[in-house]
Amino acid sequence: VDAKNVNELITKVSGDVTQILVTAITGLVIAFTQSWMLTLIILCMAPFIAFANYYQSKIENGYEDQTKAANEQSGEVAGEAIKEIRTVAGLNKQTHFETKYFYATEHPHKLAKRKAVSSSIGFAFQQCISYYANAVAFFAGIQLMWHHGLTFDRIFTCMMTIMITAQGVGRASVFATTFAKAKYSSIAAFEILERQPLIDGALEGIEPSRAQIRGDIDCQNVSFCYPARPDVSVFNGDFNLHGKAGQTIALVGPSGCGKSTTIGLLQRWYDAATGAVRLDDTDVKKYSLHNLRSHMALVSQEPILFDMSILDNIKFGVDDSIKEEVTQQEVEAACKAANIHDFIASLPDGYSTRVGDKASQLSGGQKQRVAIARALIRKPKVLLLDEATSALDSESEKLVQGAIDNII
Repeated sequence: VDAKNVNELITKVSGDVTQILVTAITGLVIAFTQSWMLTLIILCMAPFIAFANYYQSKIENGYEDQTKAANEQSGEVAGEAIKEIRTVAGLNKQTHFETKYFYATEHPHKLAKRKAVSSSIGFAFQQCISYYANAVAFFAGIQLMWHHGLTFDRIFTCMMTIMITAQGVGRASVFATTFAKAKYSSIAAFEILERQPLIDGALEGIEPSRAQIRGDIDCQNVSFCYPARPDVSVFNGDFNLHGKAGQTIALVGPSGCGKSTTIGLLQRWYDAATGAVRLDDTDVKKYSLHNLRSHMALVSQEPILFDMSILDNIKFGVDDSIKEEVTQQEVEAACKAANIHDFIASLPDGYSTRVGDKASQLSGGQKQRVAIARALIRKPKVLLLDEATSALDSESEKLVQGAIDNII
Protein backbone atom coordinates (compact mmCIF):
# COMPACT_ATOMS: atom_id res chain seq x y z
CA VAL A 1 0.00 0.00 0.00
CA ASP A 2 2.84 2.41 0.86
CA ALA A 3 4.53 1.78 -2.48
CA LYS A 4 1.21 2.28 -4.31
CA ASN A 5 0.64 5.65 -2.60
CA VAL A 6 4.16 6.86 -3.40
CA ASN A 7 3.77 5.68 -7.00
CA GLU A 8 0.56 7.70 -7.33
CA LEU A 9 2.36 10.76 -5.93
CA ILE A 10 5.09 10.47 -8.56
CA THR A 11 2.91 9.52 -11.54
CA LYS A 12 -0.34 11.37 -10.86
CA VAL A 13 0.23 14.46 -8.72
CA SER A 14 2.55 16.22 -11.16
CA GLY A 15 0.02 15.60 -13.95
CA ASP A 16 -2.86 16.85 -11.79
CA VAL A 17 -1.01 20.02 -10.84
CA THR A 18 -0.10 20.65 -14.47
CA GLN A 19 -3.72 20.06 -15.48
CA ILE A 20 -4.98 22.55 -12.88
CA LEU A 21 -2.54 25.27 -13.93
CA VAL A 22 -3.04 24.83 -17.67
CA THR A 23 -6.82 24.52 -17.38
CA ALA A 24 -7.15 27.55 -15.09
CA ILE A 25 -4.86 29.80 -17.14
CA THR A 26 -6.33 28.79 -20.51
CA GLY A 27 -9.92 29.04 -19.30
CA LEU A 28 -9.46 32.46 -17.69
CA VAL A 29 -7.69 33.91 -20.73
CA ILE A 30 -10.47 32.77 -23.05
CA ALA A 31 -13.19 33.96 -20.68
CA PHE A 32 -11.69 37.41 -20.08
CA THR A 33 -11.20 38.00 -23.82
CA GLN A 34 -14.91 37.34 -24.37
CA SER A 35 -16.32 39.42 -21.50
CA TRP A 36 -14.44 40.49 -18.44
CA MET A 37 -17.60 41.58 -16.60
CA LEU A 38 -19.44 38.29 -17.09
CA THR A 39 -16.25 36.38 -16.23
CA LEU A 40 -15.96 38.14 -12.87
CA ILE A 41 -19.62 37.42 -12.13
CA ILE A 42 -19.34 33.72 -12.97
CA LEU A 43 -16.05 33.43 -11.07
CA CYS A 44 -18.02 34.12 -7.90
CA MET A 45 -19.65 30.70 -8.47
CA ALA A 46 -16.46 28.94 -9.55
CA PRO A 47 -15.29 28.04 -6.01
CA PHE A 48 -18.60 26.31 -5.32
CA ILE A 49 -18.39 24.36 -8.58
CA ALA A 50 -14.80 23.33 -7.87
CA PHE A 51 -15.69 22.27 -4.33
CA ALA A 52 -18.65 20.18 -5.53
CA ASN A 53 -16.49 18.32 -8.05
CA TYR A 54 -13.71 17.86 -5.46
CA TYR A 55 -16.19 16.47 -2.93
CA GLN A 56 -17.61 13.95 -5.40
CA SER A 57 -14.15 12.77 -6.51
CA LYS A 58 -12.99 12.45 -2.91
CA ILE A 59 -15.97 10.25 -2.06
CA GLU A 60 -15.23 7.93 -4.98
CA ASN A 61 -11.52 7.56 -4.17
CA GLY A 62 -12.00 7.29 -0.40
CA TYR A 63 -14.49 4.46 -0.52
CA GLU A 64 -12.43 2.67 -3.16
CA ASP A 65 -9.46 2.38 -0.75
CA GLN A 66 -11.64 1.28 2.18
CA THR A 67 -13.51 -1.30 0.10
CA LYS A 68 -10.26 -2.72 -1.26
CA ALA A 69 -8.83 -3.18 2.24
CA ALA A 70 -12.05 -4.82 3.45
CA ASN A 71 -12.21 -7.17 0.47
CA GLU A 72 -8.61 -8.25 1.11
CA GLN A 73 -9.68 -9.54 4.52
CA SER A 74 -12.50 -11.63 3.05
CA GLY A 75 -10.09 -12.91 0.39
CA GLU A 76 -7.70 -14.10 3.09
CA VAL A 77 -10.50 -16.05 4.77
CA ALA A 78 -11.52 -17.70 1.50
CA GLY A 79 -7.91 -18.40 0.53
CA GLU A 80 -7.14 -20.06 3.86
CA ALA A 81 -10.22 -22.28 3.64
CA ILE A 82 -9.50 -23.32 0.04
CA LYS A 83 -5.82 -23.92 0.72
CA GLU A 84 -6.56 -26.20 3.67
CA ILE A 85 -9.77 -27.68 2.27
CA ARG A 86 -8.90 -31.25 3.31
CA THR A 87 -8.45 -30.23 6.93
CA VAL A 88 -11.59 -28.10 6.85
CA ALA A 89 -13.66 -30.90 5.35
CA GLY A 90 -12.10 -33.51 7.65
CA LEU A 91 -13.13 -31.50 10.70
CA ASN A 92 -16.55 -30.60 9.23
CA LYS A 93 -15.80 -26.90 9.69
CA GLN A 94 -17.27 -25.69 6.40
CA THR A 95 -20.04 -23.84 8.25
CA HIS A 96 -17.48 -22.06 10.43
CA PHE A 97 -15.62 -20.67 7.43
CA GLU A 98 -18.87 -19.81 5.64
CA THR A 99 -19.93 -17.77 8.66
CA LYS A 100 -16.49 -16.20 8.97
CA TYR A 101 -16.56 -15.27 5.28
CA PHE A 102 -20.07 -13.81 5.67
CA TYR A 103 -18.91 -11.53 8.49
CA ALA A 104 -15.78 -10.60 6.50
CA THR A 105 -17.94 -9.50 3.55
CA GLU A 106 -20.48 -7.73 5.75
CA HIS A 107 -18.25 -4.67 6.18
CA PRO A 108 -17.61 -4.24 2.42
CA HIS A 109 -21.35 -4.55 1.87
CA LYS A 110 -22.04 -1.76 4.35
CA LEU A 111 -19.34 0.35 2.71
CA ALA A 112 -20.93 -0.22 -0.70
CA LYS A 113 -24.33 0.95 0.56
CA ARG A 114 -22.74 3.94 2.29
CA LYS A 115 -20.85 4.77 -0.89
CA ALA A 116 -24.06 4.60 -2.94
CA VAL A 117 -25.77 7.10 -0.61
CA SER A 118 -22.74 9.41 -0.33
CA SER A 119 -22.08 9.33 -4.08
CA SER A 120 -25.71 10.14 -4.78
CA ILE A 121 -25.58 13.11 -2.43
CA GLY A 122 -22.28 14.25 -3.92
CA PHE A 123 -23.59 13.93 -7.47
CA ALA A 124 -26.81 15.77 -6.55
CA PHE A 125 -24.81 18.55 -4.88
CA GLN A 126 -22.53 18.86 -7.91
CA GLN A 127 -25.48 19.02 -10.31
CA CYS A 128 -27.32 21.50 -8.09
CA ILE A 129 -24.35 23.87 -7.97
CA SER A 130 -23.82 23.47 -11.72
CA TYR A 131 -27.43 24.30 -12.57
CA TYR A 132 -27.49 27.22 -10.15
CA ALA A 133 -24.27 28.60 -11.67
CA ASN A 134 -25.79 28.26 -15.14
CA ALA A 135 -28.86 30.17 -13.98
CA VAL A 136 -26.72 32.97 -12.52
CA ALA A 137 -24.60 33.10 -15.69
CA PHE A 138 -27.62 33.27 -18.01
CA PHE A 139 -29.28 35.92 -15.87
CA ALA A 140 -26.12 38.05 -15.78
CA GLY A 141 -25.60 37.49 -19.51
CA ILE A 142 -29.12 38.67 -20.36
CA GLN A 143 -28.59 41.80 -18.31
CA LEU A 144 -25.29 42.49 -20.10
CA MET A 145 -27.00 41.95 -23.47
CA TRP A 146 -29.63 44.54 -22.63
CA HIS A 147 -27.36 47.17 -21.10
CA HIS A 148 -23.94 46.61 -22.70
CA GLY A 149 -24.76 45.03 -26.04
CA LEU A 150 -22.97 41.72 -25.31
CA THR A 151 -23.70 39.12 -28.01
CA PHE A 152 -25.11 35.69 -27.20
CA ASP A 153 -22.13 33.78 -28.63
CA ARG A 154 -19.78 35.67 -26.29
CA ILE A 155 -22.07 34.95 -23.33
CA PHE A 156 -22.22 31.26 -24.15
CA THR A 157 -18.46 30.97 -24.79
CA CYS A 158 -17.57 32.79 -21.57
CA MET A 159 -20.03 30.82 -19.47
CA MET A 160 -19.06 27.38 -20.76
CA THR A 161 -15.35 28.17 -20.48
CA ILE A 162 -15.65 29.14 -16.80
CA MET A 163 -17.87 26.15 -16.00
CA ILE A 164 -15.59 23.62 -17.68
CA THR A 165 -12.52 25.19 -16.07
CA ALA A 166 -14.06 25.05 -12.59
CA GLN A 167 -15.11 21.41 -13.02
CA GLY A 168 -11.65 20.41 -14.28
CA VAL A 169 -9.92 22.16 -11.38
CA GLY A 170 -12.26 20.50 -8.89
CA ARG A 171 -11.66 16.97 -10.21
CA ALA A 172 -7.90 17.46 -10.37
CA SER A 173 -7.82 18.90 -6.82
CA VAL A 174 -8.08 15.37 -5.43
CA PHE A 175 -4.28 15.33 -5.74
CA ALA A 176 -4.20 16.99 -2.29
CA THR A 177 -5.55 13.79 -0.73
CA THR A 178 -3.11 11.67 -2.75
CA PHE A 179 -0.26 13.93 -1.67
CA ALA A 180 -1.20 13.62 2.02
CA LYS A 181 -1.37 9.81 1.88
CA ALA A 182 1.85 9.57 -0.10
CA LYS A 183 3.65 11.80 2.39
CA TYR A 184 3.10 9.39 5.29
CA SER A 185 3.68 6.38 3.05
CA SER A 186 7.02 7.75 1.90
CA ILE A 187 8.06 8.37 5.51
CA ALA A 188 7.28 4.74 6.36
CA ALA A 189 9.11 3.51 3.24
CA PHE A 190 12.24 5.55 3.98
CA GLU A 191 12.24 4.29 7.57
CA ILE A 192 12.57 0.78 6.16
CA LEU A 193 15.12 1.74 3.49
CA GLU A 194 17.30 3.66 5.92
CA ARG A 195 17.10 1.13 8.72
CA GLN A 196 20.51 -0.35 9.45
CA PRO A 197 20.37 -4.14 9.96
CA LEU A 198 22.18 -5.50 13.00
CA ILE A 199 23.77 -8.12 10.75
CA ASP A 200 24.82 -6.80 7.35
CA GLY A 201 25.31 -9.59 4.81
CA ALA A 202 27.30 -7.28 2.52
CA LEU A 203 30.08 -6.61 5.03
CA GLU A 204 33.45 -8.11 4.20
CA GLY A 205 35.19 -10.61 6.46
CA ILE A 206 37.60 -13.48 6.36
CA GLU A 207 36.82 -16.16 3.77
CA PRO A 208 38.80 -19.31 4.47
CA SER A 209 38.54 -22.10 1.91
CA ARG A 210 36.74 -25.34 2.67
CA ALA A 211 40.06 -27.15 3.18
CA GLN A 212 41.08 -24.67 5.89
CA ILE A 213 38.00 -25.31 8.04
CA ARG A 214 38.07 -28.16 10.56
CA GLY A 215 34.49 -27.81 11.84
CA ASP A 216 35.05 -27.11 15.56
CA ILE A 217 32.26 -25.09 17.20
CA ASP A 218 32.32 -23.24 20.48
CA CYS A 219 29.76 -21.19 22.43
CA GLN A 220 31.18 -19.46 25.48
CA ASN A 221 29.15 -17.63 28.16
CA VAL A 222 26.42 -16.75 25.68
CA SER A 223 23.46 -14.57 26.60
CA PHE A 224 20.70 -13.85 24.10
CA CYS A 225 17.19 -12.41 23.76
CA TYR A 226 15.15 -12.26 20.57
CA PRO A 227 14.71 -8.67 19.32
CA ALA A 228 10.93 -9.08 19.32
CA ARG A 229 10.99 -10.24 22.97
CA PRO A 230 13.79 -8.33 24.67
CA ASP A 231 12.38 -9.07 28.14
CA VAL A 232 12.51 -12.86 27.69
CA SER A 233 15.98 -14.30 28.08
CA VAL A 234 16.76 -17.46 26.11
CA PHE A 235 20.36 -17.70 27.36
CA ASN A 236 21.31 -15.80 30.50
CA GLY A 237 25.08 -15.78 30.08
CA ASP A 238 26.04 -19.24 31.28
CA PHE A 239 25.41 -21.20 28.07
CA ASN A 240 28.54 -23.04 26.95
CA LEU A 241 28.94 -25.59 24.16
CA HIS A 242 32.16 -27.12 22.86
CA GLY A 243 32.26 -29.45 19.85
CA LYS A 244 35.16 -30.91 17.90
CA ALA A 245 35.22 -31.93 14.26
CA GLY A 246 33.78 -35.42 13.78
CA GLN A 247 31.78 -35.34 17.02
CA THR A 248 28.04 -35.91 17.23
CA ILE A 249 26.37 -33.54 19.68
CA ALA A 250 22.73 -33.76 20.73
CA LEU A 251 20.96 -30.85 22.39
CA VAL A 252 18.12 -32.18 24.54
CA GLY A 253 15.50 -30.16 26.34
CA PRO A 254 11.89 -28.96 26.36
CA SER A 255 10.40 -26.62 23.77
CA GLY A 256 11.75 -23.10 24.12
CA CYS A 257 14.97 -24.04 25.88
CA GLY A 258 17.14 -22.74 23.00
CA LYS A 259 17.92 -25.69 20.72
CA SER A 260 16.90 -23.93 17.50
CA THR A 261 18.32 -20.66 18.83
CA THR A 262 21.74 -22.32 19.10
CA ILE A 263 21.57 -23.21 15.42
CA GLY A 264 20.49 -19.66 14.60
CA LEU A 265 23.50 -18.26 16.48
CA LEU A 266 25.89 -20.67 14.73
CA GLN A 267 24.56 -19.65 11.31
CA ARG A 268 24.46 -16.04 12.50
CA TRP A 269 20.82 -15.31 11.94
CA TYR A 270 21.25 -13.47 15.23
CA ASP A 271 24.22 -12.26 17.26
CA ALA A 272 24.71 -13.10 20.90
CA ALA A 273 24.22 -10.19 23.32
CA THR A 274 27.28 -11.21 25.32
CA GLY A 275 29.74 -14.06 25.05
CA ALA A 276 31.21 -15.54 21.89
CA VAL A 277 30.14 -18.02 19.22
CA ARG A 278 33.10 -19.44 17.31
CA LEU A 279 33.86 -21.66 14.35
CA ASP A 280 37.41 -23.03 14.49
CA ASP A 281 38.44 -20.68 17.31
CA THR A 282 37.35 -17.65 15.22
CA ASP A 283 34.32 -15.58 16.17
CA VAL A 284 31.55 -16.05 13.60
CA LYS A 285 31.27 -12.24 13.34
CA LYS A 286 34.69 -12.13 11.67
CA TYR A 287 33.62 -14.34 8.75
CA SER A 288 31.79 -12.95 5.76
CA LEU A 289 28.21 -14.12 6.10
CA HIS A 290 28.25 -16.02 2.81
CA ASN A 291 31.48 -17.85 3.66
CA LEU A 292 30.31 -18.77 7.16
CA ARG A 293 27.12 -20.43 5.93
CA SER A 294 28.89 -22.14 3.04
CA HIS A 295 30.64 -24.38 5.60
CA MET A 296 27.34 -25.47 7.14
CA ALA A 297 24.21 -27.34 6.10
CA LEU A 298 20.88 -27.30 7.88
CA VAL A 299 18.03 -29.81 7.82
CA SER A 300 15.07 -28.24 9.60
CA GLN A 301 12.03 -29.82 11.18
CA GLU A 302 9.87 -28.69 8.26
CA PRO A 303 12.17 -28.83 5.21
CA ILE A 304 11.39 -26.55 2.28
CA LEU A 305 11.55 -28.07 -1.20
CA PHE A 306 10.95 -26.01 -4.31
CA ASP A 307 8.51 -26.78 -7.12
CA MET A 308 11.09 -28.37 -9.37
CA SER A 309 12.49 -31.83 -9.96
CA ILE A 310 14.06 -33.92 -7.20
CA LEU A 311 17.39 -33.64 -9.02
CA ASP A 312 17.24 -29.84 -9.14
CA ASN A 313 16.20 -29.66 -5.48
CA ILE A 314 19.22 -31.68 -4.43
CA LYS A 315 21.57 -29.70 -6.69
CA PHE A 316 20.22 -26.58 -5.02
CA GLY A 317 22.32 -27.47 -2.00
CA VAL A 318 25.58 -26.87 -3.88
CA ASP A 319 27.16 -23.44 -3.58
CA ASP A 320 27.64 -22.14 -7.14
CA SER A 321 30.65 -20.08 -6.11
CA ILE A 322 32.45 -23.25 -5.00
CA LYS A 323 31.29 -25.75 -7.59
CA GLU A 324 29.24 -25.00 -10.68
CA GLU A 325 28.70 -28.50 -12.10
CA VAL A 326 27.26 -31.40 -10.12
CA THR A 327 27.31 -34.84 -11.67
CA GLN A 328 24.54 -37.40 -11.54
CA GLN A 329 26.87 -39.74 -9.66
CA GLU A 330 27.37 -37.17 -6.89
CA VAL A 331 23.63 -36.68 -6.56
CA GLU A 332 23.01 -40.44 -6.39
CA ALA A 333 25.77 -40.88 -3.81
CA ALA A 334 24.14 -38.25 -1.59
CA CYS A 335 20.74 -39.89 -2.03
CA LYS A 336 22.13 -43.32 -1.15
CA ALA A 337 23.64 -41.86 2.01
CA ALA A 338 20.27 -40.29 2.78
CA ASN A 339 18.47 -43.62 2.19
CA ILE A 340 16.25 -42.18 -0.56
CA HIS A 341 17.89 -43.42 -3.78
CA ASP A 342 15.80 -46.62 -4.09
CA PHE A 343 12.56 -44.70 -3.74
CA ILE A 344 13.57 -42.11 -6.36
CA ALA A 345 14.71 -44.82 -8.76
CA SER A 346 11.30 -46.54 -8.46
CA LEU A 347 9.46 -43.43 -9.69
CA PRO A 348 8.40 -43.37 -13.38
CA ASP A 349 10.45 -40.21 -14.04
CA GLY A 350 13.17 -40.99 -11.51
CA TYR A 351 15.20 -37.98 -10.50
CA SER A 352 13.25 -35.81 -12.98
CA THR A 353 10.05 -36.18 -10.93
CA ARG A 354 8.67 -32.83 -9.83
CA VAL A 355 7.95 -32.56 -6.13
CA GLY A 356 5.00 -30.15 -6.59
CA ASP A 357 4.08 -27.03 -4.69
CA LYS A 358 5.52 -27.26 -1.16
CA ALA A 359 6.60 -30.83 -2.03
CA SER A 360 2.98 -31.97 -1.99
CA GLN A 361 3.86 -35.06 -4.07
CA LEU A 362 6.12 -36.46 -1.33
CA SER A 363 5.41 -37.75 2.14
CA GLY A 364 6.98 -36.23 5.25
CA GLY A 365 9.72 -38.84 5.48
CA GLN A 366 10.53 -38.55 1.78
CA LYS A 367 10.80 -34.77 2.01
CA GLN A 368 13.06 -35.10 5.04
CA ARG A 369 15.40 -37.53 3.29
CA VAL A 370 15.57 -35.38 0.14
CA ALA A 371 16.48 -32.46 2.40
CA ILE A 372 19.20 -34.57 4.01
CA ALA A 373 20.57 -35.45 0.56
CA ARG A 374 20.54 -31.76 -0.33
CA ALA A 375 22.52 -31.03 2.83
CA LEU A 376 25.00 -33.86 2.24
CA ILE A 377 25.84 -32.82 -1.31
CA ARG A 378 27.22 -29.58 0.14
CA LYS A 379 29.85 -31.66 1.94
CA PRO A 380 29.51 -29.40 4.98
CA LYS A 381 32.02 -29.15 7.79
CA VAL A 382 29.13 -28.62 10.22
CA LEU A 383 25.85 -30.49 9.70
CA LEU A 384 22.94 -29.05 11.69
CA LEU A 385 19.81 -31.15 12.23
CA ASP A 386 16.92 -29.30 13.84
CA GLU A 387 14.59 -32.06 15.09
CA ALA A 388 14.72 -33.73 11.71
CA THR A 389 12.44 -36.64 12.72
CA SER A 390 10.01 -35.04 15.17
CA ALA A 391 7.09 -34.80 12.73
CA LEU A 392 7.44 -38.28 11.18
CA ASP A 393 5.74 -41.60 11.74
CA SER A 394 7.75 -44.47 13.18
CA GLU A 395 8.57 -46.06 9.80
CA SER A 396 9.67 -42.78 8.21
CA GLU A 397 11.60 -41.91 11.36
CA LYS A 398 13.43 -45.22 11.13
CA LEU A 399 14.45 -44.52 7.51
CA VAL A 400 15.53 -40.95 8.27
CA GLN A 401 17.42 -42.07 11.35
CA GLY A 402 19.16 -44.68 9.22
CA ALA A 403 20.17 -41.93 6.80
CA ILE A 404 21.54 -39.86 9.67
CA ASP A 405 23.46 -42.85 10.99
CA ASN A 406 24.99 -43.37 7.55
CA ILE A 407 26.42 -39.86 7.42
CA ILE A 408 27.62 -39.93 11.02
